[in-house]
Formats: sequence, C-alpha cells, structure tokens
Amino acid sequence: MKRVICGILLIAALIYVLALSGVAADDPVAVRVPVRIELKGQTSGTGEYFTVEITAKTPGAPMPNESALSIDGAGSGTFVISYSEVGVYSYSLRQIPGNNPDCAYDTTVYTITVYVTSNGNGGLEVTTLVYDSSDDKVNSAVFTNEYASTPIEPAELDPPIEKTVEVRSGSAPDDSVFTFVMIPSSRNAPMPENDEAERDPSTGALIMKKKGPGSYEFGIMHFDE
Repeated sequence: MKRVICGILLIAALIYVLALSGVAADDPVAVRVPVRIELKGQTSGTGEYFTVEITAKTPGAPMPNESALSIDGAGSGTFVISYSEVGVYSYSLRQIPGNNPDCAYDTTVYTITVYVTSNGNGGLEVTTLVYDSSDDKVNSAVFTNEYASTPIEPAELDPPIEKTVEVRSGSAPDDSVFTFVMIPSSRNAPMPENDEAERDPSTGALIMKKKGPGSYEFGIMHFDE
C-alpha cells in the first residue's frame, strides 16, 4: 500500500514504457544513484572503509562500471548507470558488513527502480524511485553505522619483583645471580615486553637473571580482552 500513490502517478509513464520497450535512442542517458554513509557513537580514529554493493534484480539491466563502492568513514559515493533503451529496471542496494566488533552495521536493503522513457524527441528521460527495507519511499540510500559509545581501553600491568637477601652469618657475595621465571598459563596469554630477558621457545616463559638483592621489573603487559 505504501507504493500505491507513487504507482498511480507512474501508471501513464509505465504504460508508455511498455509500449516502447526495446526502442533505442541515439544518445544514452545516465542515472546517478547517490549513496551516503553516516556514523554514530565513538568514531574518532576508526579509519574504517565501508563497502556498498549494487545488484540487478531485472535480468540484463545495465550496470555501473563498478558494482561496489568503497567509502572512507562518513562520506558519500555515486553509482552511475547508462541507459540506451526504454524500460523498467530494478536494483538492490546494500552495505557489506565489516568485521569491527565495536560497530553495528546498517543492514538496510534498498530497492532502486529506474523508469526510462522516451522524451518524444528521439531522446530518453528517467524517473528514479528509492525504497528502503520497510517498503517506504525515501529520497536517497543512507547507511547509518553505530559504534559503541565507550570503546574498551586496553589495560596495562607492570609486575614488579622485589628480591631480598637475609644474611644470617658473614656477608652475601655481590655477584650472586638470581633467576626469575614468568610462565604464561597459555600460549596466547599476554607477556611483558622485555628485550633483556630470555624467552623459552617451547613454553613462552620469560627468564630474567639479576645480580644481588633489589627491585626488578619484567616489563609492561598489555591486556585488550
């Protein structure tokens, strides 16, 4: 029912198109199908590209040179389709979801219908209608992607080591070497960044050797999940 009014307005044009179906014009006419990406939420520094794809629902319908647009962040793009014959051509327009877990991608599928008619002077003219997934007529195709309002900030930990030596008699040699080992619970567990320590390739353990008592640090560990 939502298309009834627009359909009534186009009945005369549609009848004319069907009557002239297959009639070619000397000069083709180009249709521009604009696409816009809008972003909501925490979007700074995302650096994400979004892909919008157009496919023909009408067999043999003319297509643009590129069937997909890549748009950098919030921005716009345009599909350009050239027609040389009268007819009714229908297309689907959708966004290909990305893989950012912090982004909810717009899954709207738009229907684009292009009515190509004769202008009576040997040329062509077009009427383009755009409908969203709810079958509502809209002015253009807009995809609104929403990011999580508060992105997860990675955590850091710098585990300190304190070595004390208790001397019960005499004195402790200054060149006493103590060995400290940090062993990950799994191969994927975060480990400190320490270029001076040795790393066991079989277990991923970090081995640090220091002389005498004092405070030492394995290095900073980063946690993002």
